Amino acid sequence: MTRVSVGQGTTPQTWRDRAVARSLRSARERAVSRSERFIAVATELLFETGSLDFTVQELVERSQMSLRSFYQHFASKDELLLAVFEEAVGKFVEGLREATGEIDDPLEKLRLYVTSFYAAADSGNRPASSALSRYMLMLTQDQPAQLARVLEPQIALLSEIVEAGVAAGSLRGDIPPGALTLLVTQTVMSAVEMKALGAHLVGDGLTAEQLWDFCTGGVTGKLRAPG
Repeated sequence: MTRVSVGQGTTPQTWRDRAVARSLRSARERAVSRSERFIAVATELLFETGSLDFTVQELVERSQMSLRSFYQHFASKDELLLAVFEEAVGKFVEGLREATGEIDDPLEKLRLYVTSFYAAADSGNRPASSALSRYMLMLTQDQPAQLARVLEPQIALLSEIVEAGVAAGSLRGDIPPGALTLLVTQTVMSAVEMKALGAHLVGDGLTAEQLWDFCTGGVTGKLRAPG
């Protein structure tokens, strides 16, 4: 008879334990796969229509899955939209983290962070960016805790850049890093929202470099000489 060797300090598993574990793992993988399918189709509809006003029925028909399956994975359309927004933010921040990771100078990292976020409002599908910006404003008012959770990777990346900049002496040290992170976040996100919504209150709006010039003075305490 073959004997199963069990490491010291581990609890032996019966065949029932192993069967249940495999079953749960398989069920989880199916749930994630189907959830990702709904999110992918919702994202397709967003980019095709520039709107988040599609119906659950439209989503179900496009995904070729059932209405029952949808409600097994999402309690409502609002929960799905939150997942779509979370995926969009996560993928963008993942790419930005990779790009900033190739730069050594903290100030240059911060410049790339600021200008990339601002330029993102113009990249790809402008109506889709506008729809996501409107959705973010809605979360700001109705679900601030959920918005904070979704933006956590974005804030974490900025915080790392700012803390490194303060430690290196590239950024001002008279304002705590946490406060600097908050100030940059509020400045950049407000500018991005206004741009995505096309709400230019004065003139034709900002360029990414103009926004960075403004932020430079704030985070370093120095004004860049005109030239």
